[in-house]
Amino acid sequence: MENKLLSNKEIDTFIIELLNSDLNKLSYDKVHNSYYQKFKTLSIPTLFLQKDFSNSLSIFRSRPSYKIKGKDIYDYTKFSSPPADKKIGFGRCNWDGCNVFYVSDNALSSLKETKEEYENGNEFYLGEWSIKSEKITNPIAVSSFLSDEIPLTNPWSFFLPKIKEFYNSNQKKGVENLNYLNKRLADLFIQAKSKQYRSTAFISHQIIFGVNKNPLEVYFPILLYPSIESKSESCNFAIHPAFANEYMTLSK
Repeated sequence: MENKLLSNKEIDTFIIELLNSDLNKLSYDKVHNSYYQKFKTLSIPTLFLQKDFSNSLSIFRSRPSYKIKGKDIYDYTKFSSPPADKKIGFGRCNWDGCNVFYVSDNALSSLKETKEEYENGNEFYLGEWSIKSEKITNPIAVSSFLSDEIPLTNPWSFFLPKIKEFYNSNQKKGVENLNYLNKRLADLFIQAKSKQYRSTAFISHQIIFGVNKNPLEVYFPILLYPSIESKSESCNFAIHPAFANEYMTLSK
């Protein structure tokens, strides 16, 4: 029997329930079952970065200087993603114990994303990262959660008309419904607070680690979402650590 598609109103109701819930005590399996019982599918718009574009892409990661001690300043891995087995808590795009490489497309946004540490006036090391273009042969798949709420001044807003064009040109049954679901999930990435991080962390985990089961074959290595601290004027990236280690370098 074919699964009945949810109406836009039903999707809205579920998203609102998430945004008014404290998910801090829910297990991964509980969030997983709740999502798929409701939505049945997770299909996210994907942008493929061609080589000439990825060559010019600079992204930034900040680390408070007090966390880099002694000779560690000469070890570039201290500026990369945390060790895979280190539990650092939940983030907007990571389940606790499944660390990703968080970076921003803007230096100031990268600093602001440290939140309390930035507000408290700490000193930082700001690293600029780039992709090793000589090692990339195929376009890089970037899964995106770009809400319609992002301003046109956001450099990634150019992708929104492409998403709309894709859905308008696809006549398969249920595509319009899927388009609305993806829009509301993108809104969730902007609106979710720390108590709802397990919702966005679960979705991110499904994309970054669920699809990429073989760490040597990372097909969808990057997730793109608006920076809350910049009021969505710029974007952040959550990157599969295996991709970051193999294909990214600390430029300066």
